Amino acid sequence: ECLRILLPLLAAVFRGERNATVAGSNAQMARSAAAQAQLLAASVDQARSALRQALIGAEAASRAKDEFLASLSHELRTPLTPVLIATAALLEDEKLPEEFHGALEMMQRNIELEVRLIDDLLDLTRIVNGKLTLQKKDCDLHALLDHSLEIVRPEIIAKKLAVEVRKNAQNAWVWADAVRMHQVLWNLLRNAAKFTPEGGRIILESANEGDHVSVSVSDTGMGISPESLEQIFRPFEQGKATGDHRFGGMGLGLAISKAVVDQHSGLLRASSAGAGLGACFTIQLQTVTPPDPTTERR
Repeated sequence: ECLRILLPLLAAVFRGERNATVAGSNAQMARSAAAQAQLLAASVDQARSALRQALIGAEAASRAKDEFLASLSHELRTPLTPVLIATAALLEDEKLPEEFHGALEMMQRNIELEVRLIDDLLDLTRIVNGKLTLQKKDCDLHALLDHSLEIVRPEIIAKKLAVEVRKNAQNAWVWADAVRMHQVLWNLLRNAAKFTPEGGRIILESANEGDHVSVSVSDTGMGISPESLEQIFRPFEQGKATGDHRFGGMGLGLAISKAVVDQHSGLLRASSAGAGLGACFTIQLQTVTPPDPTTERR
């Protein structure tokens, strides 16, 4: 009879002790988890602080780089301007002996190239700092294309390149910065001439697509590998875009051109069937109604 009474009591005592043991174990685990959480939180805070400091340092370094490039570009360009003016004046001097013309023209071309490279650096810093401004007006892309082609004509003739112009667009008028858009077209034409071997071909073609006009510059030159198509509009990417070949320049022209077209709410895209199979660059912009010659757009 006593056993019947004691057994439930003993069972209850054992259950209580077991529950107490489990509770103590859970409490210890909770304390351990809390301590680990505190250590983890401290580590996260430390990592966040280190990342914040690294970001501040990277931003400061980026600003210092941009300021250096802007200052360097200005200092390099300033002494070239009077040299370029003096060279042009000498070439216009009727008393200049004929035998000096070739050397002076070579000097003029190389100085102009240096100025162009420096201007590209300045444009890149303006783009990075969001300071590239546009002066928009009604522009005829066909006229800008003709002008750009004439500037590149000496390089085309020197390499015996065939040029085909197909002005299929009925309306090539756009609301754009004429100087900047001319810069874009010049870059694309010059690249086509530079990367196309002697005797190759360049095709310039315009077309209307709804309320947009597109201008494409195609060539039979070096082409672009598939993996480079995604990178070709990044600054200083010329080397990757052309394999082991080097053609001069800093690889800024396409990056600047892409930024200019983007600021016009347009598209600039590249396509190529692969290395050695030529390339095509296409600009697409929204058209505007051709202006009335007797009025001026405000």
